[in-house]
Amino acid sequence: MKVLVRKGNFEKALRQFKRNTIDEGIIFEVREKEFYEKPSNKRRRKHKSAVNRQQRKQNADKPSPRTY
Repeated sequence: MKVLVRKGNFEKALRQFKRNTIDEGIIFEVREKEFYEKPSNKRRRKHKSAVNRQQRKQNADKPSPRTY
């Protein structure tokens, strides 16, 4: 990955670099591979996040109760 520094504006180039790494998922991969995670724990974590996503979707679909 390459980011050009124009007119000595390092801060802007750093922000662009951070944005590019987040968009490509590099930060997520590094954090995920930082420590070893047992396959059973990985499956459990993914299942739990899927259940949470499903519950959030169901809560968003049902109408909110009217409080008078």
